[in-house]
Amino acid sequence: MIDAANGKRAIRVLVVDDSILARQIIRTVLSADADIEVVGTAASGREAIDLVLQLRPDIVTMDLRMPGLDGLATTAEIMRRRPTPVVVVTASVFRQQQQDVFALFKYGVLDVLEKPGPPSDPASAAAARILVEKVKILCRVKVSYFGPASAPDRSSRRRVAPLPGHRKAIGIGASTGGPRVLLDLLRELPADLQAPVFIAQHMSESFVEGFGAWLSAESGRSILVGRDGSLAQPGQVWLAPGDRNMVIETPGIIRLDDGPAPAGIRPSVDALLVSLAATYRAGAVGVVLTGIGKDGSEGVVAVKRAGGVTLVQDEASCVVYGMPGAALRTGAVDEVVALEKLAGRLAELVGRAPVGSGP
Repeated sequence: MIDAANGKRAIRVLVVDDSILARQIIRTVLSADADIEVVGTAASGREAIDLVLQLRPDIVTMDLRMPGLDGLATTAEIMRRRPTPVVVVTASVFRQQQQDVFALFKYGVLDVLEKPGPPSDPASAAAARILVEKVKILCRVKVSYFGPASAPDRSSRRRVAPLPGHRKAIGIGASTGGPRVLLDLLRELPADLQAPVFIAQHMSESFVEGFGAWLSAESGRSILVGRDGSLAQPGQVWLAPGDRNMVIETPGIIRLDDGPAPAGIRPSVDALLVSLAATYRAGAVGVVLTGIGKDGSEGVVAVKRAGGVTLVQDEASCVVYGMPGAALRTGAVDEVVALEKLAGRLAELVGRAPVGSGP
């Protein structure tokens, strides 16, 4: 369908959900936007695969639990046969199901979103707005079949020796595309990294605990969800809880708050990096990864002004270059780094290098 007013082709969406009510709600939410056309709906995984091949949608919204082929198997088959942007739209799930949610990221799923409820639900408006925003942005992402990532070889992770003048802490911010990128990064970081790592990943509160458990299982390292008053130790990886800012106070004490976020999103990357700059000064390393928007831009400025080091992920390896691009435009970014080189660069910045390595 072409919008006669502006001549643009509408974004073609396939909605996949075994619940007829959910399909109707999602279809209504998306169709209310003039830039979106729901070209089909599917009640099962097999039907979804057939419709992807037949209709060639720009993006698919995918439920997790369906009879026959579930969302995981359906997404894997779509990615093998006709790679298409997929976002998971699901209700809150039980802890034992959350491994399945995040396993989808290994197959190229771009995001996991809360399913909007009926208009009478007070929380529905926010979920509906986020769904429309994500569909309009992620439909442009070029995806390919990743296949399941191989399990980490914990015995081969490099042992490292300290160098003088090492940095004290690493703060990382990510949004859309972040889960897969964070998994790849955490797998490559040295096992005995001598600095705590703090992560602010934009994600619904109901999914964060499961995300941390998935990262732990897949990366081979312990991922801790931030608790107010916890003391961060070198080598630990801390994940901000959903819908709360995680800030770091001297000497590495984690504080959680419900205060405003500079970019309007909690957990806020800006809040994390600004606190790191205040606490660690020149010892802070700020990193902005793939994501929509500009969260992290104020943070990299604060880290740079404090004498710390700032890095962003390069555009080629990003799912969405919004956040890294916005940070780069501040003029406060020291380095643009490809994902495959980021772990090694962080190891260098916290003063560590492979034992026995050459110059």
